[in-house]
Amino acid sequence: MSEDSTTPENFTFPLRVRVSNTVLPRAAVASFGFGFIDEGYSGDWSRIGAIAKESEELLKVTAFVVVPLCLFLIFFFSKEVED
Repeated sequence: MSEDSTTPENFTFPLRVRVSNTVLPRAAVASFGFGFIDEGYSGDWSRIGAIAKESEELLKVTAFVVVPLCLFLIFFFSKEVED
């Protein structure tokens, strides 16, 4: 850009959104839990040959442990540390 440009060099976005520090870990745990639900209960992966039928059955069983654990972690991360 030329030197006579009207765009300021230190432009800041005028809208400031305050996001909690727990949003990213909660989203990661939720995605992990949803992955187990999708993998174990949809049946699509073994049908198209991506995984074996036995692996899908194992994922169904482990989803009963992983999904409640993920829910616990989501609520555990929701407690913000007070200064």
